[in-house]
Amino acid sequence: MFTSDKRFGDLFEEASKLGPNAVALIANYIASDIAGLVAKNGDNNLSHITGAGLSALMARVAKNEISSRGAKDALTDVFMNGGDLQKILSKYVQQSDAGALEAIARKIVGDYPQVAQDYKNGKESALQFLIGQGMRQTKGSANPELLKAAILAALT
Repeated sequence: MFTSDKRFGDLFEEASKLGPNAVALIANYIASDIAGLVAKNGDNNLSHITGAGLSALMARVAKNEISSRGAKDALTDVFMNGGDLQKILSKYVQQSDAGALEAIARKIVGDYPQVAQDYKNGKESALQFLIGQGMRQTKGSANPELLKAAILAALT
């Protein structure tokens, strides 16, 4: 893909030079998300995504500061609206405040008492449902591991 379409190859090369530790992530996001945006919307806005912006985004994904969902949303935002990807990343940083996540977890467990009981009775998929509700409530911004820990604590 990167050799048959010079635009994607150039983007990969530029981003990889700036963020060599995230090469696999860079390749994955170009091949799936960015190529998908181009396929769906045309390539007029591809220039909005720079190697520097993509490299900065992938570094934050690699550090678990931005979730996969947040990364996809940030790419879509910049692709569709323009702007500096490095500057808008703060909008997509994962929520990692333990106190806030604990409050969300308690609310979710309280809102779904039957699901909480199902989990306590051994139904593992109930936990995934509760985590999904937390991600939904935070619009995908919660750090999933911290949210899971908060929900497990709220279930005890």
